[in-house]
Amino acid sequence: MPVDLRTRNSFHGKRKTSDSPYGGPASFFVAESSPPETDASIVERGGREAEQDGFTSILVNQFSDRPDVWATAGWILAHTDTITVAAAHRVGLQSPTVAARTLATLDRLSGGRTTIHIIQGSSDQDMQREGDWLPKEERYRRSHEYLDVFKQELTATEPFDYSGEFYRIAGARSATLPIRKPRPLISSAGASDAGIELAATHSDIYALPTVPLSDTPALIGRVADAAAAKGREIGFWLGGFNVILAPTVEQAWAKAEGITREVLDYQERTGYRPDQTRMTGLADDADRELDLRSRTDSPEDAFYGRLGALTNHGPSLVGSPESVARAYLEYYKLGIGVLTIGGAGELQPHTGEPELVDAEHRDLLRALIGEVKSLTDAHDRETATPVGVG
Repeated sequence: MPVDLRTRNSFHGKRKTSDSPYGGPASFFVAESSPPETDASIVERGGREAEQDGFTSILVNQFSDRPDVWATAGWILAHTDTITVAAAHRVGLQSPTVAARTLATLDRLSGGRTTIHIIQGSSDQDMQREGDWLPKEERYRRSHEYLDVFKQELTATEPFDYSGEFYRIAGARSATLPIRKPRPLISSAGASDAGIELAATHSDIYALPTVPLSDTPALIGRVADAAAAKGREIGFWLGGFNVILAPTVEQAWAKAEGITREVLDYQERTGYRPDQTRMTGLADDADRELDLRSRTDSPEDAFYGRLGALTNHGPSLVGSPESVARAYLEYYKLGIGVLTIGGAGELQPHTGEPELVDAEHRDLLRALIGEVKSLTDAHDRETATPVGVG
């Protein structure tokens, strides 16, 4: 199965944090004090550029103050031809039958280019902004019922009933079914026992927390075993990495350190701190000192957590397109078929303003995407069982 390379959408443009060489890429890691309104041209451009760059899917995330996910997904799908949209979906804010029909409609209108990512909310506070006061443990319990109904609505050809603690349905059946069969793929996250149980029961893909390579196999094994105990197989998605690229590894680390200093300066000037109720970073320790230890281009040493700790934007992989591609390959070898390549490539300037990243970065990003596809394809060929063997 070819690797699925995923990016994230932008809802609006951003501005440089300063006129320094690092002001453009640093703007990815910080939020403006008053984010602008959603810009349809930015959403459209981001989808088109992602498709042109070689991405195969794009995530539309969900928070209480962000634009509607379904509408945004539909806009991207209407302005692209091949890319799949993964729509984040908070359980409990919409009836499972309505949500299923919405997904089925988008899937049918787009020619089968949808998936859905089930989330419980990044924090109780952000869920309460939506009027949902259930604690997270109960949200997981509700999600089991929600997905029972949701999946039936996507596949049922006869009316069905459902009676549970959170949902009661009588005579449900959708006249609109998705093109993807048996239905669009479902992913979910959560490293708690409740999160893994939900994924093992309902999800096609488990979204892994983004941690160093050496810490990843144990969690993959835990989730795979939980799914196997239910007679199911499950795929994996590594969704948190951003990339910092340069022609050489040394130049890339100099760039990462420059971006980090720029972010620190921006925080000092503006008092900006990330919203802890929205995303959690790689570490609770947001030590402001740079980690300048010596590095190599091995998979482990491409991993950089400092910016994630400072900004809650997740860890980065740092290096040349070739070295970062080799790092992604090591994760792919663990059985992770969906890989997010995030970072400054997602940035869009405000309409009519200068670009935030230069043409070299776009070329490096496209080189990385091509290299990851080449390496993973070669790995698949090398590990394929020949016909008649085994």
